[in-house]
Amino acid sequence: MAKRYNYIPSEDYTFDGYIAARPGSYDFPTRFKFHQMFTEKVSPFLQSLERFADKADQRDRACAVEMAKHVKEWDIVDPDGNDVEVSATAMLRLHPALFNRLFRIVITGLDGCDVDPNEASMDKEQNCNDVHDAALANVSAVNVKEENAEGNS
Repeated sequence: MAKRYNYIPSEDYTFDGYIAARPGSYDFPTRFKFHQMFTEKVSPFLQSLERFADKADQRDRACAVEMAKHVKEWDIVDPDGNDVEVSATAMLRLHPALFNRLFRIVITGLDGCDVDPNEASMDKEQNCNDVHDAALANVSAVNVKEENAEGNS
């Protein structure tokens, strides 16, 4: 049986993320790098939000703070084209639909990333191998992909 990589080796393992544009909500795609919250930490975090049952703004801020800990970088810019630093404040300024999608990907794991059209042509088997190799070396899968691309050119 072929082995498949569905394991998070460490809390600091970095995944590449992509969320496609959703016209009418958020008009531009978002690429980001993130550390997935471990399964054993999701339920306690969600339970901790119960203290904000009557305080939606505080609940949103707590979610934004946690997301900012896990999203390591992104390609979001302001209207003038300046990079927007990942922070809880910036998270709270995202379109609500993008905020919630990012939360479901990064924190709860209940949603997956979209297929990045820049990566869509990559051979799926090679992508699995790259992710596996990256996990073993404790580096980003992007680094392994770049090394493999250099070796193939």
